[in-house]
Amino acid sequence: MDSPLGHNYSLDTLALARSLVHLGDTGGSLRRLRTDLDAGSPLTIGVIGASVAQNGGCINQPGQRCMAYNGQVVMKHPWGERRPHKGFAVRLLELVNATWPHAGHRLVNAAHDGTPAQNMLPCLFTHVPRKVGLVVIEFGSLALHLHLPAVEAVVRKLQGLQPPPVIVFLTIRGLCKRTPRQTPQTIRYVLNSHWELYTRNETTAWVRAEHEFTSVCKHYGVACLSLYEATIDAMLARAPGFSLEDVSLDCLHPSNGRRGTDYLFDTLVNWLERGLGLREQGDAASRQGPTAAIGAGTLPQPMHPQNENVGPDGTCYTFGNAGSTKSPISQRMRNVPWRSAQCDAERCEFVRARECPDANSREFRTGGPPPGWSFCKRSLNMRGGAIGKISPGVLALKPGAELEFTPDTRVQSSGAADDPRLKVQAGLEFLVSWEGMGRVALRCVRGCTCHEQRLDAHRTSNVHNESIFLRHFFHLRGAAADCTLALRVLNESSSGAHKFKVRSLFVAAGDAGARELMRDVYGGDRGERVTLATTSS
Repeated sequence: MDSPLGHNYSLDTLALARSLVHLGDTGGSLRRLRTDLDAGSPLTIGVIGASVAQNGGCINQPGQRCMAYNGQVVMKHPWGERRPHKGFAVRLLELVNATWPHAGHRLVNAAHDGTPAQNMLPCLFTHVPRKVGLVVIEFGSLALHLHLPAVEAVVRKLQGLQPPPVIVFLTIRGLCKRTPRQTPQTIRYVLNSHWELYTRNETTAWVRAEHEFTSVCKHYGVACLSLYEATIDAMLARAPGFSLEDVSLDCLHPSNGRRGTDYLFDTLVNWLERGLGLREQGDAASRQGPTAAIGAGTLPQPMHPQNENVGPDGTCYTFGNAGSTKSPISQRMRNVPWRSAQCDAERCEFVRARECPDANSREFRTGGPPPGWSFCKRSLNMRGGAIGKISPGVLALKPGAELEFTPDTRVQSSGAADDPRLKVQAGLEFLVSWEGMGRVALRCVRGCTCHEQRLDAHRTSNVHNESIFLRHFFHLRGAAADCTLALRVLNESSSGAHKFKVRSLFVAAGDAGARELMRDVYGGDRGERVTLATTSS
């Protein structure tokens, strides 16, 4: 098939037509994008989502995991081959530069592993620049943990920008389910289990998520693309080039297939060529019809009533190296000051911040986990073996470890910014997993007051166990430069171990009902309130 952008497609015409679930607003943002590119204007491409979006790659974000997919880093692939991998986002930037060259084109990959839409929402514009021309969204990979109203909320926030960017959902699905016995149709996988492909008539969390994306796309005039629709019929028919090894060896990530990223990028280029008017629409796009342009500065009524107000913008902090002001996640975020202690029943002794523990070291094996909390740039592999992937955060492994952190809660509101009675909405982002996770008590200790709560990071699933980040929302009172909160790892545990990891903190001014609104829009973990009394200095 001829490509106006010079792309060499791997998928055939029928597969590409199936992948184009909704073309989007060809008369509004897409037309403006084409006009700007033809006029020689620079384009900023933003990418948001979780690991699939991370694997889209990035060019100039040192220290971020997406840099491993820039086409320059040699890696070992699941099928045994060693070679560089160039992600779909890097390829998209190169494609734009080849057709509309400009030194100012740039790519901002704001995706984070294990992060559903509701987690990104409070800090959206600390990750994605407000001046962005095209935003690629991949939320389907975490469908098991996705709070569906948050999808619409993200789109409403993006479309509230002036001018609003072009938005495209680039969606994948979980492809496989466990099966108790081996048959000619099953797939040998890990942990001595057997898996088989979901068929089209099965309803899963991924199906529900993709239906939600399609509804959002039609309601707001944005684009929806589906790798599943492009490939599943050929996969079920066991067509050459469409085995799991070709598409996604782990049943989820296209980068884990020999041709998965090629197929994913095909769907993106096909949409771009049709949306920009470079190629005539195919049958599927013609049947759906283009969506009418949304008037500048206006938004339709929300699909979900709670999205009438999608929540406040606030201040977003990360947990990085103690004493450092540089965020390990984003240049537009800052570290919250923190210190660590090891506590017993009578007192807490503050300890020096340590390097991330090495579970394979002799010190760890003989002396056990270190006391207190440590900054870890990578995930900790407690079973040994391969080095963990980049996943910055502050980690504790031992009961009694206490983390004190001091955000500035003097956030703007309709009241006085320094009013000690000001109610502040907060969201603490922490890791949940099926492996060795513990419980903590969260409380306010100085400068502000809040209800003490308990958080449990141990979660299991009867569908697919995953390690993800959730955000626990709570409120506190006190607008102070040094509102000090504490997390203490408890002796109790539902997993038998005590690992706990925190990544970021969100604070914003709130009013009556704001916490409930944030929970309704953002989802997240509600925790357990363990006392009705407030704790304070």
